[in-house]
Amino acid sequence: MQKLQKNCRKNNTLMATLNFELGKAKQDGSHKVAIILSHKGKRKRLPTNILVDAKDISRNGNITSRRIQKAVDDLINVYRDRLYELEVDLLDKDVDIDWIFQRLQKKAANMDFFSFASSWIENSNSKSLKNYKTMLNSLRRYTKSNVLPFSSMDVNFIEGYNRFLRDTPRAQSLYLGEIRHLYNEAIRLYNNEYERPIPLSPFTYFKIAKHVPKTKDRVVSEEDLIKIFRFEGVNRIGLARDCYILSFFLIGMNSVDLYACTSYKKGVLSYERAKTKDRRIDNAYIEIEVPDIIKPLFRKYKGKSRVFDFYTRYTNEGGFNKHLNAGLKIVAKKLGIPPFDFYSARHTWASIARNKLGIDKYTIHEALNHVSDIDITDIYIQRDFTNINRANKKVVDYFLKLLQEYKEG
Repeated sequence: MQKLQKNCRKNNTLMATLNFELGKAKQDGSHKVAIILSHKGKRKRLPTNILVDAKDISRNGNITSRRIQKAVDDLINVYRDRLYELEVDLLDKDVDIDWIFQRLQKKAANMDFFSFASSWIENSNSKSLKNYKTMLNSLRRYTKSNVLPFSSMDVNFIEGYNRFLRDTPRAQSLYLGEIRHLYNEAIRLYNNEYERPIPLSPFTYFKIAKHVPKTKDRVVSEEDLIKIFRFEGVNRIGLARDCYILSFFLIGMNSVDLYACTSYKKGVLSYERAKTKDRRIDNAYIEIEVPDIIKPLFRKYKGKSRVFDFYTRYTNEGGFNKHLNAGLKIVAKKLGIPPFDFYSARHTWASIARNKLGIDKYTIHEALNHVSDIDITDIYIQRDFTNINRANKKVVDYFLKLLQEYKEG
């Protein structure tokens, strides 16, 4: 049995200890982790939802998975902090283990959402941390407080915050989605079949409205697309134009993936889409046959350790994307066309594929590598990228035809 002891002391006298142990093996060999509170020779079990597979347990009973061990350590730290908060009450009392156990549970009922969220952000590797921090600042402005108990976050509270954000539809969808995620994380961490210190999620009865951007505002017209293709620029402006063209002919490839991709073999570019790989069973893997029309750009920006050399020009993908959009603003101004951003290449590809070529929605959905593309049935089907590459070829051919028509015109 592994132990990680955390102590609460009274005048240097050991008052209570926390450790953990693995429960009895289930039929599949897995074990549930329990937090053990010990005091004056007595023990109390605090059940958890942490499950350890047999493959993650060594012969001597140690947890070998760093991820699971960290989850256990984090949970023990939570109870340790609650013990420290109780220390003042323990100073002048000769208390038993039941007294400590009951108050540990009551402490959880008054947990603060802001504190939990801040701790989660500090320990998370999510690429969306900046958005979470912005959401917390917005929520503090709404509450006019730095304290927000989970117990006060009912449906009425969420509806009020939703109204507070009514002038920013995207924020309504994004911020409420992030709050829901954090709330569910707290439930996953603290609630179990015996204790539910975090109340039922208010999102059980509140549906977040999905923000759908106005597609027409993000679709570049065919005439303007031709102008962008023919545009010649230097330095940042030229690079922005080139990357936009790369994205369009690579089925709306995101800037972060252009920046990071490492595999280009025999005319096929393959990568895992950063935006959705953590939410897809197949890690959002895709293979795209590179059209001849953009192969000169592959040679122009050829990298050594990655497909493109953008990583040698910009410190990170965030700076890369920022400079691309700044460059595209200048391109639009020089061409005298409506402003457009890098992401519009993706919308424009999809619009042409569907509206001009009649390509079915499922193929377009698959080509865009959306988060919900793979379901449980698809696990048993070997992925074949023939259909999406056939669709992209149709878009390329359509563009080449447009290019010829505009030349003749």
